[in-house]
Amino acid sequence: MKHKKRNKRNLPMLIAASVIACSFFLVLVMIGFEWQKSIIDQFYL
Repeated sequence: MKHKKRNKRNLPMLIAASVIACSFFLVLVMIGFEWQKSIIDQFYL
């Protein structure tokens, strides 16, 4: 029973952590696409 109460308190923290993780992943994906574009440009040059 005590663990369930703790989980309910930590739920907003878990949601925030997941949102931060998703945004971080999206940023990494965007950086990856930009990196690929720069490499492709170098090959064409």
